Amino acid sequence: MYYEWHHTVPATSSEKDKEHVEIEPGGEILKRVEVDFPVGCYGLVRSQLLQGGFQVHPANPQGYVAGNGVRIVADMHYDMTKNAGQWYWDTWSTSCAYGHELTLAMTTFERWELLVRLDSASIVDLFKGFFAKFKR
Repeated sequence: MYYEWHHTVPATSSEKDKEHVEIEPGGEILKRVEVDFPVGCYGLVRSQLLQGGFQVHPANPQGYVAGNGVRIVADMHYDMTKNAGQWYWDTWSTSCAYGHELTLAMTTFERWELLVRLDSASIVDLFKGFFAKFKR
């Protein structure tokens, strides 16, 4: 499942006055987090993703992601059922002249979906084995 949220970070926010945006992703396994920073942020607008007080993205405690005209992507395998609690997207800025709209995207799966997924190399090997039976 793919989820996406947009939030405008005010120019006058600070780390101690972070904006806590409540989000509600579905699924059991978090596979990808993406944060879009528009041009003009210059690394001054920051983002963290938390579940129940535990920082999920970035993985380093008290760390944050920032950028300028980039999409920061993190592939992971995070079990969303291990930590109970509300999901929050924390954002703030440091000395910006105006607000910036960030986009947070999350890709999640149910456990059973991960069991039936095959990567392209596995599919090729599967077909090679299948057709090898008829080659004799």
